[in-house]
Amino acid sequence: MSVHKSQTSKNIFPYEIVFNKYKIQKKLGKGSFGTVYMAENKENGEKVAIKTEINTNKNQISLLEPEAHKLHNLKGYLGIPKLFNFTKLKDYNILAMELLGKSLNEIFSSLNKKFSLKTVCTLGIDMIKLIKYIHEKNLIHRDIKPDNFMMGLNKNKNILYLIDFGLSKKYINSNGNHIEFKLGKNMTGTARYCSIYTHQGIEQSRRDDLESIGYVLIYFLKGNLPWQNIQVNNNEKHFEKIGQMKQNISIEELCSGFPYEFVKYFEYVKQLEFDEDPNYNMLIELFQSVLKKNCGVKYINSNNSKRENLFDWNCNINNLGLIDNDIMNKKHYSYNEKNKSNKSNNNYKKIFNDSSFNNNIKDTKDDTKNFFTEENEVTGKNKDKDIHCQCFIF
Repeated sequence: MSVHKSQTSKNIFPYEIVFNKYKIQKKLGKGSFGTVYMAENKENGEKVAIKTEINTNKNQISLLEPEAHKLHNLKGYLGIPKLFNFTKLKDYNILAMELLGKSLNEIFSSLNKKFSLKTVCTLGIDMIKLIKYIHEKNLIHRDIKPDNFMMGLNKNKNILYLIDFGLSKKYINSNGNHIEFKLGKNMTGTARYCSIYTHQGIEQSRRDDLESIGYVLIYFLKGNLPWQNIQVNNNEKHFEKIGQMKQNISIEELCSGFPYEFVKYFEYVKQLEFDEDPNYNMLIELFQSVLKKNCGVKYINSNNSKRENLFDWNCNINNLGLIDNDIMNKKHYSYNEKNKSNKSNNNYKKIFNDSSFNNNIKDTKDDTKNFFTEENEVTGKNKDKDIHCQCFIF
């Protein structure tokens, strides 16, 4: 591999061309790992995404290198971004992958935070299918959120993709057994969408990814979640308060105004045991039932071009489906002590009290940022310290 350094000091990323063929064109965004750029393949004009991670600290744990290997292991499924190259330079880790369209969070905001029941159920089925495939590859994602779901480009514009596997983890160990149940785990994921068990410091498993999907779908239906915009004076109490609210609110209240299938979804995923195999097909059938009963349409698979009418941003039809008028008007929650539900979430085993949420609280008020504080869970230290460049072509 060869790289060409830029002479322009304004360009923070110092390379103009990477992998001897991708010319950096513009910055697309930043994440917890580093920065994403759009680049063009000089050989065929194809646009790709270049993810970069600064690698100047010898003791730094890389998120990009394990993500590259995970993408390689997940290859071949529609909805998993294609991986082209990965390399380790003296000062950067660089990954070249399929360029995608907008995230669901961007699309949601552009539509004034309004998704129809039809669109939400379609996305829900797509999400469950994606996470089922990932789980079948012995991985859990651990950071399910709207920003990590993106739509494809061009012929794949109606295909939902799941991205950002930097925090994902194997739940099957080297002996072929499920990882052990553990307490006292540090926070990994995004506070707004993570499961109650994650708040309580319990080792994550497949059930946690599914619970997070449920919160994402409710967010898309209501435009807001009950634990958003919590007003607390102490930053350290913010994460704790989110966890408490998730446990105190009943499933019925969380899903109020929407088909009962959403209640059934949460009831099922919240009663799953730590190492239990989820019934993904049953969960998919719940949303297929809503599409047929409430929206008068059938789910269309990702590889079918006719599915574009299932998405609001393609057909410009606002909120198809039978839902309550107050929800149609996007009634937003605001936190107040008197708004606490009298009915707590009975599907969680009452082995924890409120003090459980004090476990490794992070000092932040932004519940949309992810956290990764689990030491030594991601390998990636540079064992070949004297090698300037290691390049992998997948």
